[in-house]
Amino acid sequence: MMDKELVRGMLLTQRQQDTCDACHLGKQKRKAYRKKLDRAMKEPNQVVYADLLIPGKSNATRYEAVPVILDGYSRFVTVHLLKDKDSKVVNKHMREYGHWAERQVGRNASGQTYKVKQILSDKGGEFFNEEIDAWYDAKGIEHVKVGAKSSQLNLCERTHQSLEGMMKTTMPQAGFSRRLWPEAMRIAAYVKNRGLQ
Repeated sequence: MMDKELVRGMLLTQRQQDTCDACHLGKQKRKAYRKKLDRAMKEPNQVVYADLLIPGKSNATRYEAVPVILDGYSRFVTVHLLKDKDSKVVNKHMREYGHWAERQVGRNASGQTYKVKQILSDKGGEFFNEEIDAWYDAKGIEHVKVGAKSSQLNLCERTHQSLEGMMKTTMPQAGFSRRLWPEAMRIAAYVKNRGLQ
């Protein structure tokens, strides 16, 4: 304000500029990801997002995790209920999804199937292991590992919120007990897939 002569009568005696390299380095922010990444998809199965939704310790069932797999182009959501979040169990469902997605989408104008090209997941041990990486390499799928809570997984994180919100509002309305949350989760995914997105 003083530099632009907006204030009169104010005297600054100890005015300094931060010029040291350490100050500049400490004030840097990480480079933002391109916003075009998830909007530039031109065909199904081009980018698939995968993340685990953890329902909580006292969920009144034997299920520990729900892998949410989302096609970036069509926004089609697939959920599985897992009793164990071991990497072998998650790998099995990822392979099943890859085969299923390539057969369900159909063919493009030239008669070729829409292959899964890229899978984005966090760096959790359930998605980040040698067995599934070898399978991705054999199928020609690029596995992009992003940091947890990264903006590149916002689409999947937002889907988590939508599914949980639908589940939490459906259960009291229907009079379900807490132990029926797996059925409410399946219903939420079913409704989300049939609504306009």
